[in-house]
Amino acid sequence: MAAASADVQAARAALWPRLTLTGSAAASAGRAADWLHAPVATLLAGLAGPIFDGGRLAAQHDAAQARREELLANYHKAIVAAFTDVELALDASASLEEQARAQDEALVQARAALALAESRYRSGAETMLALLDAQRVVTAAQDAQVQIRLARLQAAVSLYRALGGGWRPPEATSMAQAEPLP
Repeated sequence: MAAASADVQAARAALWPRLTLTGSAAASAGRAADWLHAPVATLLAGLAGPIFDGGRLAAQHDAAQARREELLANYHKAIVAAFTDVELALDASASLEEQARAQDEALVQARAALALAESRYRSGAETMLALLDAQRVVTAAQDAQVQIRLARLQAAVSLYRALGGGWRPPEATSMAQAEPLP
């Protein structure tokens, strides 16, 4: 953006006439008439240059402004996309946190039901099928808990990346260098 703004400033400055002072006038100061006529011609040429360029300088200025506006629009688009990514990652993390709490409670309830089914099976009040069904429910609850933990870790990685954290794919790091996740 700074470079594009500098280009616009340079193009705007090119639209104005350029006046340059040189030391040649001092060398011919002996004759006042020569000193007055030569700089006037040079001055007129410098003033007329931007006027008779056929609109080239104005087109360059317009192009520089359009480029700056394009870069600004791309910058705004990138900011909106970054905020969207962060918001989505935060929403996913919050949702998965709630799911994890609910799944923890479901696992506690499934284990309690399994303990009750085992107790009833030992006393002869329950069939083996009911015991196996209670074990299946506990296993399914444990599996769901692991799946939610995986999703939470993936959401944490997404949030880290959305916040601008560096990321290297797993094949870029060896298992010995990998740090444990919190």
